[in-house]
Amino acid sequence: MNRLIVANGTWQLIVVISALSQVSNHTSSVFDDYLLLYAPGLSNGMKKVMMEIASLAWTWQKIIWVDDLLYSNIITYSNFEILELLQAIKEKIGINIFPEIWIGKLTDPAEKLILESFPNAEISIYEDGLHTYVPQEDWRLNHLQLIFKPGVAKYKIQKRIQNTNISHRLKNYGLCRQHIDRLTRSYLLLNNILPVPQYLDCKIIKIHNEFILLTIQKIRASIKLDFYKQIISKSQNYVLVTGQCFARWGLMSWEQELNMYYKIFNTLQENNLTPLWKEHPRINKPFFKELATQFQELHPIEFNLPIYWPIEMFIEDINLIACVSATSTSLFYVRDIFGLQSYTVAHELSHLFSGDFAYITELVAKHIPQIDLMPQMFKESIRIS
Repeated sequence: MNRLIVANGTWQLIVVISALSQVSNHTSSVFDDYLLLYAPGLSNGMKKVMMEIASLAWTWQKIIWVDDLLYSNIITYSNFEILELLQAIKEKIGINIFPEIWIGKLTDPAEKLILESFPNAEISIYEDGLHTYVPQEDWRLNHLQLIFKPGVAKYKIQKRIQNTNISHRLKNYGLCRQHIDRLTRSYLLLNNILPVPQYLDCKIIKIHNEFILLTIQKIRASIKLDFYKQIISKSQNYVLVTGQCFARWGLMSWEQELNMYYKIFNTLQENNLTPLWKEHPRINKPFFKELATQFQELHPIEFNLPIYWPIEMFIEDINLIACVSATSTSLFYVRDIFGLQSYTVAHELSHLFSGDFAYITELVAKHIPQIDLMPQMFKESIRIS
């Protein structure tokens, strides 16, 4: 049986391959898996690492890049042009029917194009970072709303009617009733920690940490990277600081984001800790040079690897004592998969964001301790030169 697996990043690949591995460990069914890769504005370096991870960690019938089709300017397309685009996607993949599609999200136009290309496929969603846990309206109705909240019922009915038009549901962000109806399974990592949105209340399957670790080990066994030797050879009180890309997404200026990292570095300096910096894989203007210049006496170290590799792949190789970031999902993964304490500056950002990012910021602030609450033992640590 054919399955279509859809991924738009390196960590997404590791998560979905781990879920596939877990499922295959409990079934005798045989699948022919086709991998669809895409993402807007990806560098060639990112694409190369995605291909390397995909090729090393799983067996595919075919790997297909569809950036050129998914990021067409569909906002200007007529219904007829959209139907032509859907047919072009099917032709590029080379398969007309997929009983199953595994995908990271349902809300964005690119993913909707894939789902509309195969309208009869069952949908399995896998965790795509903290955005997976952002509540989304799904327009479902119940008798109480129809009777006691006619205004709410009218609004939801209008949305359902609008979504019957293919042009409307593809050109707008948010959930489609037709896609939710096809959702059969949700493969999640953090569902025992974070509240799961209502639209994911289908069969929830926890991805066990052991399968994430097995996927990472399989990749690590086949790649040759010596970048971490310079780090391991030094006995420092290292704190991993993972950068983000708020400026790239227009959520704040580059200078504002840099100042956020200045505050983190200042706190580490006060606690006699050495920052080990990791740029975000999708960054377009790195931060480390400015940080290193500003904090020369702190001797910060940049994680010496192509930035496109997920940091989770190398956590076990480094003598880390903590991880600090703003709202990175890594704060949860390094803590709950690798047992490393995490801290955040999310409490300082709540006034800056709105919508999904505001919810994510509140989520992180609620579940990850503030950087100000670093244990007293860190303050008393003496850096060993």
